[in-house]
Amino acid sequence: METEISLKLLNNAFDLLFPCIDLLRKFDGKTFLNSDERELKTAFVLATIAVELLLKTKIASIHWTQIVQNPTTADKQKIRKGDFKSVKFGDCIGRIERISSIKFANKIKKDIEKIGNIRNKLFHFQYDDTNPNKFITTISLVLDVFIEFYRNYILNDYYEDKDRTEQIDGDLKNVKDYVAVRLATLKEKYKAFDKPKTYYFIECINCWQDAFILEDAYTVKCIFCSTTTDIKEMAESYSNCQNKIKTCPECMRESMAAIHSSEAEEEAWDCIICGHYIKQPQIWQMANGISSLDSVREEFRLHNDDKAS
Repeated sequence: METEISLKLLNNAFDLLFPCIDLLRKFDGKTFLNSDERELKTAFVLATIAVELLLKTKIASIHWTQIVQNPTTADKQKIRKGDFKSVKFGDCIGRIERISSIKFANKIKKDIEKIGNIRNKLFHFQYDDTNPNKFITTISLVLDVFIEFYRNYILNDYYEDKDRTEQIDGDLKNVKDYVAVRLATLKEKYKAFDKPKTYYFIECINCWQDAFILEDAYTVKCIFCSTTTDIKEMAESYSNCQNKIKTCPECMRESMAAIHSSEAEEEAWDCIICGHYIKQPQIWQMANGISSLDSVREEFRLHNDDKAS
C-alpha cells in the first residue's frame, strides 16, 4: 500500500513540476510584459503543489495511513478513490519527523514555511510582491527545495533508475535568478571540497558557471551541471610540447602542462589545478586588460595570503 500510494504521488509531483520548468525557461533575460505575471503565477502554483506532493510521497512511503489528515480515519478504498482529506502542506515536515527518524535542518523548514505563506497569500489575492525578477527568485527557491528534497529523501530510497531532476539545472541555465539560487545551495553543500585554483577552470564549457570542485585525485566536477573533467587529459590538452605532462610536486596530481613548446627549449611547467609552476608560469589576459601574475586566481591568492598571515 505504501508503494502504491507514494509512487502515484511522486509521478503526479513530476507531472506538475515539468510544466513549471517549461514556463520558467522562457524568462532568460527577456523584457517582461504585463501578461508574464499570469505565467509566473501559474509556474509558482505548479511548483508549490509539486513540492507538497513530494512531501506527501515521503509520508506515504513511511506508512500509508499518515497521508490522511486524521490517520485514525484512514481507509484504503477511500484513499484509492481520492475520497479523503490529506495532511495539510504546513504539517508535512512535522509529520515526517514524528513518524520517522528524519530530522530536517532549519533551512528546509524555513524555506517550506516561506513557500506555504506566499502560496496562501497568492491563492487569496493578497500577495502583491509579484515583481517579475523577485517572483522568479521565489519560484527558483521552490524548485531548489524540490530538487534537494527529492535527491536527499526520495531518489535512493525509491531505487529510481535515474535522477528525474538531473536536467532541470541545464534547462534553466539561462535564467540568472534561478542559477543564483541553485549555486548558493550547491556551493554550501559542497563547501568542504577543495577547488581548482587556476584560470584553467574559470568557467564550465557546458553551463558557463564557475562551480568546480575536485571530486577526487583525478577528476574535476562542475557541481551545477555535473560535467566531469579528467585532470590528466586536460593537462595534456594545454601542454605546448607534444601533450607532455608531469606530476605537480605541490598538489601531487598529474596536472602540470608544458609551457615550453619544444624539447630544445628550457623546460617550464604550470599546474592547471593549484597553479604551482616551474621556471615560467602561464599568463592570462584579464577582462580589464591587465595580465595575471600566474595561473592562480585572485580570490584563491588572497585566501592563501590570509592563511599564511
